[in-house]
Amino acid sequence: MASRDVRKSVVTAAVLLCPGIAAAEVYADPYLAAQEMYDSNVFSLSRALAEKFRGDPRRDDSIFEAMAGVDAGYRFGLQRIFAGFEGRRYDYDYFDELDHNEYTAKAGIRWNAQERVDGSIDAHQTRRAASFINRRDTELTLETERAGDATLNVNFGPHWRLETGGHYYELDSPLTSADPTQPDFPDFALRQSTGTAGLKYTTEARFSVGVEGSYGEGRFSGIPDAPRFRTTTGDLTLNYKASEISEFDADLGYTHLQGDGLTVNGFSGDIAYRRDLTALTSLKLEGFRRMGGYLAGADVVVDTGAGGEIAWQPTLKIRLEGGYTFTHSKFQRLSEFSNEPGGRVDEIHLSQIALGYQLFDWLGLRIFGGYRDRRSTLAEERFNDAFVGGQIRLSYPMGTPSDEPQRVEPVFNPDTPSV
Repeated sequence: MASRDVRKSVVTAAVLLCPGIAAAEVYADPYLAAQEMYDSNVFSLSRALAEKFRGDPRRDDSIFEAMAGVDAGYRFGLQRIFAGFEGRRYDYDYFDELDHNEYTAKAGIRWNAQERVDGSIDAHQTRRAASFINRRDTELTLETERAGDATLNVNFGPHWRLETGGHYYELDSPLTSADPTQPDFPDFALRQSTGTAGLKYTTEARFSVGVEGSYGEGRFSGIPDAPRFRTTTGDLTLNYKASEISEFDADLGYTHLQGDGLTVNGFSGDIAYRRDLTALTSLKLEGFRRMGGYLAGADVVVDTGAGGEIAWQPTLKIRLEGGYTFTHSKFQRLSEFSNEPGGRVDEIHLSQIALGYQLFDWLGLRIFGGYRDRRSTLAEERFNDAFVGGQIRLSYPMGTPSDEPQRVEPVFNPDTPSV
């Protein structure tokens, strides 16, 4: 009798902590895809630099990409576990020394206890070709990126929410130079950790406002006089869902970045507006100001820009998407090691378009194209790039997917553009 009561208590507790546990669902989606793309500038270089580094001004090539992967998830009540893996193979028609393999692995968990306390743990590792646009080189370099995130959030009544989190990031990316007067740094790496905490208030009128603060520390290694840096950011977050077809998001703040004796301060943030223009057409507009890193000199890049995307879906099987982004990039030195000329400013115009056709549930087709134009105060850094391609994708979804994004997508690489 006692053991029966114990079992009953355990079951009752499990149901309370994990509502709907009896309705556990498993989801899996294995897939295969093949893509052929023509890129007019695979090295993201001006013709002059291509001639200087390679002795040949040619920059265009056709690239074949094959990929295979699987997404999987397990949902029980409010709890979700998901994982994914994707392997990719790139074959270049002319520059066959750039042929290589890549992969991405990702896993995570989302948990929720009675809508009072919730959190997540995510981790991923990616092995990929380093972007040519972020370095002065024409040799293939494979870099490894690892990242992990954890969050813990508490709801206080129907309106208040406390959100906390931690983020760790590391990048092992050997630096080589096509310029014989510049040294190579095969052990170059970046490590960064960040903690955040914020408080959000949600009204009954589809409006929420919050404040958030973060502090992070990072360091470069594998280069002479490798700089360390610290970042402190304060943000104001806003969300207003005006209706079922219109929503506004804003994350506005101020960032202080302290390097080795050098400081970069400035406003940062993202603003986005989404609207369904019709039952078939949706629009998204955004503006941003962000601080990132330029690996070639271990510098800081302040990106300010705006863009827009529009999507038209006349049927359930056909979707046409197009977008444009303008980015103004200002380079600032983070250490005395930097060899970046002072006052460098770039402007990048990027336009992309894609047409997708889901022929069957298991077969999808896509054609895409785009154009990128980079203008710079440094004449040798100016270039343009056009690309066009097509993709075929086979998939076999099994089960019911959860509402968490699970697809392991290739990280956007400006040297192999995709929409």
